[in-house]
Amino acid sequence: MELVNLAILFRVINLYTHHAHNMIKGPTFFEDHEFFADLYEKADGFYDDIIERYVGTTGGDIKLTHILSEAYKVIAKADDDYFKTTQIFVEHAVKKLDAAVKMNFSEGTKNLLQGMSDDLEKTIYKLKRKNI
Repeated sequence: MELVNLAILFRVINLYTHHAHNMIKGPTFFEDHEFFADLYEKADGFYDDIIERYVGTTGGDIKLTHILSEAYKVIAKADDDYFKTTQIFVEHAVKKLDAAVKMNFSEGTKNLLQGMSDDLEKTIYKLKRKNI
């Protein structure tokens, strides 16, 4: 079940940062536009990896409608402070990934999740620089 919750969280990050990518304005538009594009693509890849790992290791099914409805509930509460809100989502993802690494998953799954956490920690640093 934890992998499904991570999939939902990465769909949230994917959808929210794609919206931020489309809506960002200002003097740093090009840099910010590219930053959000990179992040929504990364989140989409992480989502895909987690879904495939879940299906491959458990044989279970995941309902796309469940994932989307849960993601939209979170996004509906989010505000349009794109950098601050994205930082909150990404920090939450790192905490969830780090907790999942301690669970009873295969070493391969733990390595996958740890790699995602490592990658997102770099993103948090960049977000903190934007939120100064």
